[in-house]
Amino acid sequence: MKVTKAVLPVAGLGTRFLPVTKSVPKEMLPIADRPCLEYIVAEAVEAGLTDLVFVTGAGKADALALTLGEPGPQAPASLLPADRMTLIADAAALGESDS
Repeated sequence: MKVTKAVLPVAGLGTRFLPVTKSVPKEMLPIADRPCLEYIVAEAVEAGLTDLVFVTGAGKADALALTLGEPGPQAPASLLPADRMTLIADAAALGESDS
């Protein structure tokens, strides 16, 4: 069985990186010439992952789209921002449906 999906948690506020993270989410902080998250996505795609779900915090979905680009047929992987609270609600609903 080949793994093709991954969940990447990018929801934190980056308080340990303050004051730098007041204007830039920690996942977007540059390492050498690119945002950190770009390296992670590139490695995931190189490993054969095709569906990447980003668990985001408040307001980070827009920053992700600006950095990684909008999902589309030309993208190397399906990039799906998912709000953390929405995922928690979905998981709770699934748990209730199993009862």
